[in-house]
Amino acid sequence: MNHTKGFSKELQHLKTIKAKHRIHKKIPSAYSNLKLNRAELTFKHLRNLKRANRLSASPLIQTYSVAEHCYYTGLLFLLVADKEVISVTPNETLWVFQHDVLESVTGDLLLPVKTYSPITRKCWKEIEHELIKGDYSYLSHLTDNEGRQFFTPDAWELFKIVDLLELWLFCKEEIMLGNGYKVIKTIIKNCEDLIFPYRLRYVNDILGGLIEDLWK
Repeated sequence: MNHTKGFSKELQHLKTIKAKHRIHKKIPSAYSNLKLNRAELTFKHLRNLKRANRLSASPLIQTYSVAEHCYYTGLLFLLVADKEVISVTPNETLWVFQHDVLESVTGDLLLPVKTYSPITRKCWKEIEHELIKGDYSYLSHLTDNEGRQFFTPDAWELFKIVDLLELWLFCKEEIMLGNGYKVIKTIIKNCEDLIFPYRLRYVNDILGGLIEDLWK
C-alpha cells in the first residue's frame, strides 16, 4: 500500500481548507490589537509574584515568595477577622490577597532598607509613585495610598497586623526547622513589637501556640 500518496492527498486537502478560510490570515493582526483590561493585566502580575522572593538577603531553609505571602496574608485576614469578630467585606479581602502586586515589578525590598530613615522611606514612595504614574497605572488601586479608602478603619488595622503576622509565622517555622541565624530572630522580635501591642486575643493567645504545635 502506498501511504505516501494518501498523505499527499491529506496535505492537499488541508491546503484547500486553509485557502477557503481566509479568517486564519487575519488572526495575528486581530490579536495584536487586543487590549487587556485591568483585571487581566493585574492577574498577569499576580502570577509573576511567585518569582519575587521575600527575605532575599536572609539565609532560609524554605522558599518564600511574595505570592505565598499574599495568599497566606489573605487567609489570615479572613481567619482572624472571624475569630476577633471584625467585619470585613469581599472587596477588602480581595485587595488583601493582591496587596503586594507591585513587587512583581520592583521585587521585594527588605523592610530594614525601606524604613532605614525618612530619606529611604520617601525615596521608595517616590519610586512606586513614578511607576504607578507611568506604565503601571492599572495597578494604582493596589497601593496603600489608594487601597486604604476601600477599608473601614478596623479592617485596615487588621490588614496591617496580619501582613506582619504572616512574616512572623514564616520566621517561626524557620526557627523550628533549624534556622538559627540572628536575622530571623531579629525579624521575629520586630514583628512581635509591632503586632502584640494590639492585644488581639486570637493572635496573642492562640495562633502563636498553634504554629509551635504543628512542628512538635
